[in-house]
This record gives sequence, structure tokens and C-alpha cells, in this order.
Amino acid sequence: MSTLDRLRDAEEQIAILVAENDSLHRRLSTAQAAEYNIEHRYRSLINEHNQCRELRDQQRSQGHEITRLRNRLDDEKEKNETLRAEIRRLTGAGNYRQRYEDKLREVAILQSRLDQGDAIIRRRDAEIQQLNDLLREEKHRVTRRDNTISNMRELLRTLGYTYREERSH
Repeated sequence: MSTLDRLRDAEEQIAILVAENDSLHRRLSTAQAAEYNIEHRYRSLINEHNQCRELRDQQRSQGHEITRLRNRLDDEKEKNETLRAEIRRLTGAGNYRQRYEDKLREVAILQSRLDQGDAIIRRRDAEIQQLNDLLREEKHRVTRRDNTISNMRELLRTLGYTYREERSH
């Protein structure tokens, strides 16, 4: 084989290696962009997860408020029943007509308060249900995103890349 042939072979090999090097650079750039996108998405998921925690805390707080309102409503119902018993006792005596009418007005006021309390509880129950629904949807979205991240990490591992774990507490 002549020097000219060897030179041609070497130039062909150089061209092949340059083309292969360019291909590898393109693949590396693509993989780096994918890794950046995965990291960005992961951070977004962490932020969304923290927002879910905040929603859960709000839901607990509202649950405590509803319990407090229900207890208060029960107390008001007890007072109302006591007043009704007193009215029944007083209606038997003719001398107490004025007191009876006063107690009737008082009962009407208390009944109005009870109705308002019931309305508040119904509104709060509806809000809690909405928050529960939102929380379930958010949990489902976070789970899907966690699965997507895991799949993307596995894909990157199969391509030979390592991924540094980020943990937020």
C-alpha cells in the first residue's frame, strides 16, 4: 500500500471520526437540554407539592372551625330547648302572658341564630368538600408527575447520565 493510499485512508477515517464526534456532540446537547428540562419540572413539582401541604393545612384549620361551630350550635340548641320547656311551663299560668310573649320573641331570635349557624355549617361543609376534591386532584397530579420524573430519570440512566437527587424538607 502506497503512502498516498494510506493518506486517503487516514483522511477518510478522520472524516468518519469528525462526523461521529459531531453526532456525539449533538446527542450530548440534546441530553443536557432534556436533563435541564427534567430538573426544571422537578422543581416545579416540589413547589406544587408544598402548595398541596398548605391546602391540607388550610383544610384542617377549617375542619377545626366547623367543629367549633357545630359545638356552638349544639349549645344554642340546648338553650333553645330549655327556653321552650320554660315556655311550656309558663303557658299553664295565665298571669305570665307578657313573659310568655317575651320568651317567644327570644325563641324566634335564637331560632334565627340557629338557622344562620346551620347555613354557615352547610357553606363550610361545601368548602371542605371542594378542598378535599382539590387535594385529591392535586395528589393525583403529583403522583403522575412523580412517575413521569422517575421514568425520565430512568431514561437518562439508560443513556448513561447520572442524576443528582434534590430533596426539600
